[in-house]
Amino acid sequence: MPTAGAMTLMFIGVILFAIILFVTCFKRQVGRMKDRSRRDPHIPGSEAKKALRREIERRLDRVAEIYYEPKLLTLEIDNRANSDLPPYYFRMKAVDNMKYLEQELSSLEGVGVRGSRESIRAFLMNLTNPGSVLAVVEPRIIHELCDYYDHARYHPMQFTVAQFTPYHSLLLRILHW
Repeated sequence: MPTAGAMTLMFIGVILFAIILFVTCFKRQVGRMKDRSRRDPHIPGSEAKKALRREIERRLDRVAEIYYEPKLLTLEIDNRANSDLPPYYFRMKAVDNMKYLEQELSSLEGVGVRGSRESIRAFLMNLTNPGSVLAVVEPRIIHELCDYYDHARYHPMQFTVAQFTPYHSLLLRILHW
């Protein structure tokens, strides 16, 4: 005759086995019902004709390729007095200045346009190769400039005039090599 402790242990084991069996069967049944169902609300155009469904999928796939870097500062914000500047002003100015540098470099002969997904650091470092436009610029300067740019663009801390001033001087050194 088993003791009370053994009976309790067997009872808990049977309950755990029943729960595992129930969860497994329930999960299997839900999977079967989902596979049988032709209507899946998360797929746009799932009930459309084949040609229309392909067109919808093609357009949805195209969305990931869209990339645009707008000019952030307008003339009215750029011409404000220093006391009225919003806290994000220098961050936006740094991003716009890098876009200006990129436009100036791409207007030179032998320099292509940076790809929409290409890193600005990789773009500038490619221009430091011997015989390229920025061959005389030290890579250290480009790395510092890109570090400031990354801070301005992606870092959550404020980008103030204290960070913008060295960034701008590095940018001018590259522009007027």
